[in-house]
Amino acid sequence: MIFSIGQGNSSLEQVIGHLVAHQVRYLIDVRSKPYSRFNPLFSQGSFACALKDAGIRYVFMGGEIGGRPQSPACYTDGRVDYDKCHKDELFQSGVERLLNADRQDLTVSLFCSEGKPTRCHRSKLIGIALARRGVEVVHILPSGETADQSQVIRELTGGQTELFGPTGFTSRNRYAPGGEHFTLENPHGSGESFTLENPHPSRENFTLESRPSESESFSLGGSLEKF
Repeated sequence: MIFSIGQGNSSLEQVIGHLVAHQVRYLIDVRSKPYSRFNPLFSQGSFACALKDAGIRYVFMGGEIGGRPQSPACYTDGRVDYDKCHKDELFQSGVERLLNADRQDLTVSLFCSEGKPTRCHRSKLIGIALARRGVEVVHILPSGETADQSQVIRELTGGQTELFGPTGFTSRNRYAPGGEHFTLENPHGSGESFTLENPHPSRENFTLESRPSESESFSLGGSLEKF
């Protein structure tokens, strides 16, 4: 089983509290850009340190399974086409890392900026890929309650619970592959186009440095945990 949680309007304390309540040991950051304009405590460096203090290890995987892939082949008309992402080799390698963690019974949780799983690629892309491979995904909601992947898909599709063929799911916004420029959709039908500036440019490529015993590959009780 793999958990999923989003930032949304939650505070850092609330997010970490939910993770601790579910005994999560690894936080898998699946944001393509691991920083927050609105709450710097969720930017990669600060977030990783806060998680460490709570006994949770931070792992960045936004390059492999982030919501804004680098490959232009993953886009249709500016939107991320999740059906195309399933065929991307980098995405598949990221999913395999998650499967490896699940095979080792490691308690991990995906993390992204969007609080509601119905609005995030955690459910519409990663959750579907894992479900197709027999891995249960449980989404931790902002309230602290949980919803399994089938419940979220049922809400998205109006009743269908399993998606083994093309889903038709895409990102809500349009992006330039690997770039910052995108169109923000609004309820009036027109888009507001703007460039998102990184308030902490040096953090975009932040690497979490740690002692060997705190790395992603480490010895525990004579066995090697690695994913």
